[in-house]
Amino acid sequence: MITVETIVNELNSMPEPLLAEVLSFIRAAKNKSVQLSQQLGFQRVAGLHEGQIWMSDDFNEPLPDEFWLGDDD
Repeated sequence: MITVETIVNELNSMPEPLLAEVLSFIRAAKNKSVQLSQQLGFQRVAGLHEGQIWMSDDFNEPLPDEFWLGDDD
């Protein structure tokens, strides 16, 4: 995951005209996100369906060879 520190370090080494382009891009992306939310008529709510799904205890376990190669029956 990219951290804010990494982004800031990259921005510090950029010339001023390129920084203006980056700022313009960021503003356009934010506006697009806001407009999309408004068009859909709702705002996302974190944790809205908390506890309504579950994940198997063996989710991260490797899949058996039969999954990848198929049964030889």
